[in-house]
Amino acid sequence: MLRVAPSKSETHRALVLAARSGSPVRVYNPLSAQDTHSTRDAVCALGAVVEEASDHWLVHAKRLGPPDRAMDCGNSGTTLRLMTAQAAMMPATIDLVGDSSLSRRPNQPLLDALRALGAEVESTQGRAPIRVRGPLRGGDVSLPGRLSSQFASALVLALPFAEFGSVVTVESPVHSRPYLDLTIAMAQQAGLSVVLSEFAGGDLQLAIPGQQSVSASSLTVGADWSTAALVMAAALLSGGSVRLVGLDPKSAQGDRRILDHLAGFGASITHHTDGSIELAGTELSSPGRIDVSQTPDLFPPLCAIAATAKGQTLLQGSSGLRHKECDRIAAMARGLRAAGIECKERSDALLITGGRPRAADYSAEGDHRVHMALCALALAADEPSTVDGAWSTVISYPGFHTDLGSL
Repeated sequence: MLRVAPSKSETHRALVLAARSGSPVRVYNPLSAQDTHSTRDAVCALGAVVEEASDHWLVHAKRLGPPDRAMDCGNSGTTLRLMTAQAAMMPATIDLVGDSSLSRRPNQPLLDALRALGAEVESTQGRAPIRVRGPLRGGDVSLPGRLSSQFASALVLALPFAEFGSVVTVESPVHSRPYLDLTIAMAQQAGLSVVLSEFAGGDLQLAIPGQQSVSASSLTVGADWSTAALVMAAALLSGGSVRLVGLDPKSAQGDRRILDHLAGFGASITHHTDGSIELAGTELSSPGRIDVSQTPDLFPPLCAIAATAKGQTLLQGSSGLRHKECDRIAAMARGLRAAGIECKERSDALLITGGRPRAADYSAEGDHRVHMALCALALAADEPSTVDGAWSTVISYPGFHTDLGSL
């Protein structure tokens, strides 16, 4: 039995919301990992104080202000995007930087939206380092939803504190929509008003009044379905089983859909009366096409599972996968081929023909989710494999190797 690690996505958002409160806020069950530490350090650079206890972080932030140096977002794209919008709320020039991987990730839709709302923005072709000067005062703005929903999430967490109300239109198609829904749900739990409307063509409209205040005294981070998906994949590919504790089937996290996908492959799934979920390895068959446009973090573990499933699986729908810590479509394709699995790349997809993976020396290309998915894939081979980049799990799941070894 394994207790699932806390959600990285929820921890990022909870920290930003807590830092916007005029009173202390306890963030219960936060994920302590490199990416969330980047957000913790960023809100502290703006004047918040974070006290870490065993089961919660206590966030104090009576008055935020500009940092005295560039805000280092490390490897975290979420931190960079959320904090760029937070920085744009301030009447000061603020620089945001990151590591070499982060400096390759696109942010142009967010930067264009911030300019339209009155901020001054400089960047390197939409990439970090970014220089921004506010304040945003609110207003109407549109941004495309095709690349990432994080741009809209950044505005949702900033514009409630603007002087005037705002209307944000997110143009269809909206990829990774569940992450935006999660942001809205957490903002509402914190006492903020964000009203979502959806139009016939698929466009979304967010009505956000200005001059709002966070009223929650505590925020609780749920277990991470993205993390759980990797452990589930390891169980299925090893032919073993795992019983997971702490997952909320009604969570706003879109990656809870992993259970539907695994059921489509024919996995054995048992829901116990104590709320735990048990998965056991069986012979898997491909369900055909799987749309990952709304749940791109499930792409790596689903690739590993499809590699052993009878038939062909098309994992399709998110060109944004090519702009993560690495090009995840290409990285997973190279990993599968190293294992002797046939696959064909498309611009936003990977077509995988299931087979019997062989032992290999895998390169995770510095990407934490690719590393963990390839570790799961290695369990399906008859001989030992090596997977480089073990250090990368500190980004999102520091306990991954320990948890895997305990099963």
